[in-house]
Amino acid sequence: MSSAAARVQQAIQNNTGYLKTVLHKFCGAGDVEAVKYLLETNPNLDIDVASKGKNTALHTALSHNQQGEIIDYLIEKGANVNAFNTKGFNPLILSIIHCRHGTRALQKLIDAGVDYEARFGRGKFSGLTPLDLANVHKNEGVQTLLNTLLAKENDNLTCVEISSEGEGGKEKSKKTKNHDTCPICKCCVKFPMKVSFLERDQINAETKWQERNTARNNTIEEKKEQDASNQKQLEKELYVSRKYLDEFLNHNSGLAYEKLCNIEYHGIGNKNKLRKELTESYSILHAVQDCCDGVDSSNCQGSDSDLDFRNVFLIDLCSGKSLTTALCGALFPDDGEDRNNHFLAVDRLPVHLVPHFMQDRHTSYLSRDIMLEDFLQELKQEVERQSLQGRQAILVGMHLCGNLSVKAIQTFESIPLLKGLILSPCCLPKLRKGVTDFVDYQKKFGSVGEDPYILWGRYLEDKACEIENDDSELSVRRFSDENIHSIKNTIITCRR
Repeated sequence: MSSAAARVQQAIQNNTGYLKTVLHKFCGAGDVEAVKYLLETNPNLDIDVASKGKNTALHTALSHNQQGEIIDYLIEKGANVNAFNTKGFNPLILSIIHCRHGTRALQKLIDAGVDYEARFGRGKFSGLTPLDLANVHKNEGVQTLLNTLLAKENDNLTCVEISSEGEGGKEKSKKTKNHDTCPICKCCVKFPMKVSFLERDQINAETKWQERNTARNNTIEEKKEQDASNQKQLEKELYVSRKYLDEFLNHNSGLAYEKLCNIEYHGIGNKNKLRKELTESYSILHAVQDCCDGVDSSNCQGSDSDLDFRNVFLIDLCSGKSLTTALCGALFPDDGEDRNNHFLAVDRLPVHLVPHFMQDRHTSYLSRDIMLEDFLQELKQEVERQSLQGRQAILVGMHLCGNLSVKAIQTFESIPLLKGLILSPCCLPKLRKGVTDFVDYQKKFGSVGEDPYILWGRYLEDKACEIENDDSELSVRRFSDENIHSIKNTIITCRR
């Protein structure tokens, strides 16, 4: 038996036969002979089989700073050079971040057809070019290589344009159809954006809703003739409530809507499920208005009061790209009408990934992990500062997942100057790292067949009721807002 075969057999034995684990182990070590033997003796083993985090063998090799024969072999065997893992990292990104000594890996990827000019369209580095990423990580070798390649590309492009003009041809435009360039981040983005077609999408949803109801009135025989895909479409929940959409379109004679249609707001304007997220944010904002006005919203389907924030400091926890904060900036402009509002979005996303709502003087963004201990003290100081400027501090948790909902309640309890908490819980915590006492709560208070999400809402409501509040009366309410385009439409409000 060869040494490579012996290494493979030993590794298979140590990993209880998991070939995927063995493949990634040898790719990370750069053991090309062992990888060859493993793949030759196991022809059904996919070269792109993913490990945890959807990392392929090529991802693993590059993450371990492999730049030699193992990269050549994986590419030769057909490894996907454009595959993304769950973090949104592809081989190009990993070669820039992890391959610090030399540029051989990057050059091999480029030779295999990887685009080294385009901006990354997803993940942590969305909006950056490979050269931008190299500059961020101070990879001087990659900087030099990319600058050289880009300079050659520009020279070739200039020659082509001169030749084309000389022959009477038209100069080629770099602008893609239905796209435009953001003046702030210089990204090429879809424009007009999805937000511009909100009303059209609403009408389409209403049409589908009517068609579905018509189809449901068919005879049993006709239903049996429908194929599975049509039946599945019929059973899909459709939401057509346009209460919040109409409010948004008509607010201040449509000026807020027009503002969010501008290309500077492409971070939210091109979001998927935009109608759904709009209804969620509007429901939250109505609950904030009720909290400021002292309204009991326990039986509300979303307040009917007009939104008019004044003297509010709204903190949008785990905001993502923050449609809620962008909406606040557009709906309640800092226009000298003595509104005295400020809106703060908080999330772990790097600043360059959030929409450009910071152009409004009364909106800001804080890149922080709310689970860290330092964040609580930092937020407490900011709430104190805003309170001195006459603003009521309201904490908002829009569609918080798992433990984040509990963290929002703990944050509200720890900062007495927070007047209110508006919480819209999302998914339940994962049992292996979730809220340990929720399991006991399920056993004690849950009933057979009960929706776990409803029980999760009750659990969070009870948690909020346990808040120690010696100085003032605490009002806790939970209700469902049917105007939200989602089955997860529970809203929990806490008001001091």
